[in-house]
Amino acid sequence: MQKLDDIADRVRAEYLEMPGLRLRADQIRRLCGVEQSLCDVALAWLVRTSFLSLKPDGYYIRPVEESSRWMATARTSLAPASAVKRAS
Repeated sequence: MQKLDDIADRVRAEYLEMPGLRLRADQIRRLCGVEQSLCDVALAWLVRTSFLSLKPDGYYIRPVEESSRWMATARTSLAPASAVKRAS
């Protein structure tokens, strides 16, 4: 039987290896080969420790990536028109 720390480490490694990863709990269970109850406990712990964030649509994401994506969008939309280069 797998230990909870091992499961959390495996999930953490997958998210660190693949930035932008968005998975539902059932997808994480299949990816890691973990039974539902243990996976659910590990995911809850990763959310509690702020490593993952659970979105209303059921996807688990890294909170850092969400804020980075928002900041990149904000920077792009706030760029002055003179900073935009036109193709010649």
